[in-house]
Amino acid sequence: MDGVQPTYTQSMCPTTLEDYRGCWSSRQSDSWKNIWQIDADTKQQSSKILMLQELLLVVGAFYILFFTAIFYVRLNFSITKDTAAEARMKVACITEQVLTLVNKRLGLYRHFDEVVSKYKQSRDISTLNSGKKTLETEHKALTNEVASLQSKLKTEGSDMCVKVSEIQKLGSQVKELVLKSSVEAERLVVGKLKKDTYIENEKLHSNKHQELVTKIDNILDAL
Repeated sequence: MDGVQPTYTQSMCPTTLEDYRGCWSSRQSDSWKNIWQIDADTKQQSSKILMLQELLLVVGAFYILFFTAIFYVRLNFSITKDTAAEARMKVACITEQVLTLVNKRLGLYRHFDEVVSKYKQSRDISTLNSGKKTLETEHKALTNEVASLQSKLKTEGSDMCVKVSEIQKLGSQVKELVLKSSVEAERLVVGKLKKDTYIENEKLHSNKHQELVTKIDNILDAL
């Protein structure tokens, strides 16, 4: 029919110029259809990728906002000093120093007890006198340091100073006991005190010593 171009397949072989023109026009039309289809598919894929990117950006923004809020709430960026917190930290630091010094002082009593025991065996008075001198010197230094820390606790308004004062009193009593024990050991060695009397007195001293040390330990545990 006039005005209708024939469609050619691969099995058909054009023989005339008109047939070649019809074949070329058909192939050109198919080619453009393929290009348009590819272009449409590419645009569709690009659109999906852009949608996914936008979704990820939104989710990422929410995550950043969420973690920023948590970070800001958990941290304190204020420059205002917390006076109460600073006071508590200072008191805790002073208390720790008191514990260390008192434990050193308790160690002095134990060491002097060992000195007295060695003296009773060796009967070397110089050993006993040296031990007494060491006890007096180091005990005084430690007691003064504890008293200084006690004053600091009082300045800070802490009730810990009352407990430290009690520890100081108990420490002085322990010192008196160990010195008294050394005097009686000396009297025993030179024959001025009977052994039975010494053993009985030493037992009383030991019990009292242990009682005082237990009280000190209980106060230290409560600090």
